Amino acid sequence: MEWWQKAAEQDYAEAQGLLGYAYFRGKGVEQSDEVAVLWFERAAMQGDIDSQRDLGYLLFFKAKA
Repeated sequence: MEWWQKAAEQDYAEAQGLLGYAYFRGKGVEQSDEVAVLWFERAAMQGDIDSQRDLGYLLFFKAKA
């Protein structure tokens, strides 16, 4: 997790997406939809397709809750 965090902070999109997923699912970190959205957005803005999908999924289902 530490290396994903470091890479994500240096704008590495894949690490940002992985970190977003970790926060979304609570894998290795405390679960937080808000933090997941932040990381997914950063990765999605760089064209990371998986993060675009995951962000859409999270926002869609969060809006329905």
